[in-house]
Amino acid sequence: MVTRAQPHLHKRGAKANLARVLGLPRQRLHDFLKAKTAMPDAERTLFLLCWVETRENGHDLYP
Repeated sequence: MVTRAQPHLHKRGAKANLARVLGLPRQRLHDFLKAKTAMPDAERTLFLLCWVETRENGHDLYP
């Protein structure tokens, strides 16, 4: 899932917006996506999967 999410996180502020949507601090999102030292819980994993699917279909979940 991290590999699928990476292309959608290059725009400035995209990671901060995703962290806001997931209700996480930006550092925790960094731990999931870059450092790979933490794993999201089941609810956030499902939401992240929905976010990736939505982005791959060309839509946004946040303004």
